[in-house]
Amino acid sequence: MDTKKQKALKTFRIEIFESLRRFERTDMSDSSRPGMKSIKTIQEPTVERPPDVVWYDQVAHYPTVITINFLQYNYDTRKTKRRDDPELQDAFHDFEDEIRRILHATKNEIGQEIKNHDQLLLQDIKENLDMLTTDTEELRREVAGITREFSVIKEEFASLRASVEFTSNQYDGINKKLSSLSNVIKNLNFKD
Repeated sequence: MDTKKQKALKTFRIEIFESLRRFERTDMSDSSRPGMKSIKTIQEPTVERPPDVVWYDQVAHYPTVITINFLQYNYDTRKTKRRDDPELQDAFHDFEDEIRRILHATKNEIGQEIKNHDQLLLQDIKENLDMLTTDTEELRREVAGITREFSVIKEEFASLRASVEFTSNQYDGINKKLSSLSNVIKNLNFKD
């Protein structure tokens, strides 16, 4: 305990000790306080001030000297208020401010991490979309090339048919192959 707190505690004890001397003394009986022995002989409180080191009792947590004086003067300890230590209050406020700062910093840090994660996800999505768009364009170009080649094959077959005589079986076989190839190409065309 530093010297300021010791001085504050000593001043507090002295103030209580001196204020107790001003109260009127009353004889306490068993009925006034249950569980307490009656005090028949009340001695004058000593003029000496309480020492620097005072033992605290286990019941009321007041210094023993002060507790004895409370009993002698029938002073109700339940109505007394403890004086707040300003240094303790300052320390508590500093601790509270430090907790607020830590919470604020943690909140900002988590928010920044979430923002960075979102940006990485969006960047990955954009890259994947660009890749898919590029692949789709390449596939469309290839399908367009296949369609052009198929139309060329159909034209060549039409010109070949005019110059060459096919049997009906040959003609039907070629037509079946061309129609199945036409269906495959139609299925390859993309729908927008």
